[in-house]
Amino acid sequence: MTRSAEGEWTLETDYSGGTDFTPEGSATDLTYPTGSFFGWVCTYTSTRAELFFMDDVLVDPLFTDTAPPTLLEVTPNTAFQLEARFSEPISEPSANNSANYSISNGIGTPVSAELQADPTRVLLSLGTALENTATYNLTASNIQDEAGNTAALLQAEFTYFNIQPALPGDLIITELMPDPTPSVALPEAEYLELYNASNKVIDLGTLQITSGSTPEALSSFLLQPGQYVAVCDEAFLTAFTELGPAVSVGDFPALSNGGDVATLLDENGTTLFEVTYTDAWYQDEERSDGGYSLELIRLEGPYDCPGNWRASQSTTGGTPGLENSLLGAALDTTPPSVVKVVPESNMEIRVQFSEIMDMGTVTPPGAYTLEPAIAVLDVMLQPDGLTALLLLDGELSPDQAYTLSFSTALTDCIGNPLEQQSFAIGLPQPAEPMDIIINEILFNPESGGSDFVELYNQSDKIIDLAGLQMLNRLKLSGSVEASVDDNLLIFPGDYLVFSEDPTDILNRYTVPSPDRLLENDLPGLDNDEGNLTLVLNGVTLDAFDYSEDLHYPLLDDENGVSLERISPMTGTQDDGNWHSAASTAGFATPTGPNSQFFEREGVFDEIINIPRARFSPDEDGFEDVLLIDYTTDQPGYTANVWIFDAQGREMLRLVNNETLQNTGTFKWDGIAADGSPARIGIYILYFELFRPDGAVEKDKRAVVLAGQLD
Repeated sequence: MTRSAEGEWTLETDYSGGTDFTPEGSATDLTYPTGSFFGWVCTYTSTRAELFFMDDVLVDPLFTDTAPPTLLEVTPNTAFQLEARFSEPISEPSANNSANYSISNGIGTPVSAELQADPTRVLLSLGTALENTATYNLTASNIQDEAGNTAALLQAEFTYFNIQPALPGDLIITELMPDPTPSVALPEAEYLELYNASNKVIDLGTLQITSGSTPEALSSFLLQPGQYVAVCDEAFLTAFTELGPAVSVGDFPALSNGGDVATLLDENGTTLFEVTYTDAWYQDEERSDGGYSLELIRLEGPYDCPGNWRASQSTTGGTPGLENSLLGAALDTTPPSVVKVVPESNMEIRVQFSEIMDMGTVTPPGAYTLEPAIAVLDVMLQPDGLTALLLLDGELSPDQAYTLSFSTALTDCIGNPLEQQSFAIGLPQPAEPMDIIINEILFNPESGGSDFVELYNQSDKIIDLAGLQMLNRLKLSGSVEASVDDNLLIFPGDYLVFSEDPTDILNRYTVPSPDRLLENDLPGLDNDEGNLTLVLNGVTLDAFDYSEDLHYPLLDDENGVSLERISPMTGTQDDGNWHSAASTAGFATPTGPNSQFFEREGVFDEIINIPRARFSPDEDGFEDVLLIDYTTDQPGYTANVWIFDAQGREMLRLVNNETLQNTGTFKWDGIAADGSPARIGIYILYFELFRPDGAVEKDKRAVVLAGQLD
């Protein structure tokens, strides 16, 4: 058996007992560079204990130690204790002389030095504490080995880490990669990133992560204060380590693309940090489709606030283990607003905000004022952060409208103050037929445009439209029904417009009250004709069989022109009660009074009534049609109506043997029988009424078709 200076051991044999040796094998072992004795350790069974023999043993050449010891490493055990390890056993007198040692950075000579049972190790006790994460230099002089060899000045650098357990708030999750596909330039794997916000050195090997499944333990890693580290699946550890500091778990918990909760736990299962995200936090449609991480913007928090997160701006798609690309970027400055206010009961009000709110500003009762005055006793912010429940110190009256005002002291989770708003509120009452009516409808929008339906509350009730069904009962296939799924209060005299694309309506028309223009599905409304029926809680409120024939005949293009109700008092199915919106009003008036609106006053005191005898059919929204109202005292009337010019020439037979309802309206839009516009002038309306008893009544009325002269 021979050993080289490089530590290679070689075994050679001669089974004939001679000296012609043949190599059997070799191995390298530098564990013991020198030794004081030599021998064998044999492992055997009791039956073979007598079967070992060795002879011709010679250990040669004998080694004479002339090399001084070296200082291999220094390990801090505590802030007041170090252990120095040397290359060989050293003499006790030189080891225990504390004056032979000195530590830099103001620590100086140790209080004591003590050689350990392992004579290569010396324990040094300090009088001044080491600082966490600080780097020091140990200098040793006059150190001798057991052979009396004295080393020159020895030095070794070391860093003291005060490893402490993590507490809630010490570590934060600063980055999440729920959807790594398709990858931009990072490993195609989910990961999250941790940041040490404390002044502690924390061993991550004592921690776990989960996304609602079984917690996964992290591998050991000393995370220093202010340091980032990526956490990934062990299969991708090498790839992430090439980008920055990384640590692995055996099986990384899946993070759902649309939203999930990521939780950091200690070894006892105590939650240290948790964040619940959604894909809306990206605030970037393209980057939310995959390959980009969610990054925290401000390390100080808040951490559960969408305004403090955004899609990574890194060209690689993320910054695992490194400072975030968004660190220091501008935060959300959009002020929150109140979206909806609804009474939950006669002593509770539900307030819905547009953004997640700050609990500290939302919950003080003094931030809310109700008129007529009822005090707010308590406010409870719901878990979604978007909804607050106000508990009142009195009951809301069912026949009273209230105004709820909000203080600008309310802020969203980032700190943006609420836009000061007031909301009308009241206890809703059951709706009856014609309480809510169809007031305007756009069923043939311009190319690429959206339909809309306008409702009007002509009752004196506050009505909740939750559950309202909008039906097209003339459509046999496709989308024939839509509904309002959430609470929606409409007050007396209010307009409310539904569209599947409110932005399109805002871009095309003047909208006086944008807050009354709401996104909601509509039933399919064919461009030529169809039906719109409103049903609420089993009660049919209104129904309208619309048709393109109800538009003004001389319109160059009916696309993008709404049909407006002329009077809320006249029947919805009365064709004479509908007309094209005026060109001067932009061909539609969503959320505002109709351009063709005409208020009828009083009850008809005779069968035929012409509310105004002058009209000007120029589509300017002012007296564009001639209205002929009628009311009968019994069923069975039949009518004929002719229109003659001042010279007695017949221009149009407006009504031909039509059976009359109890009340109704005929409409003349100034178009003659040949489709041409009638001239300015005086016209005679000739009526012929057949009574139920067979009697015939005839009458004439003069009207004026006005206009501007060329």
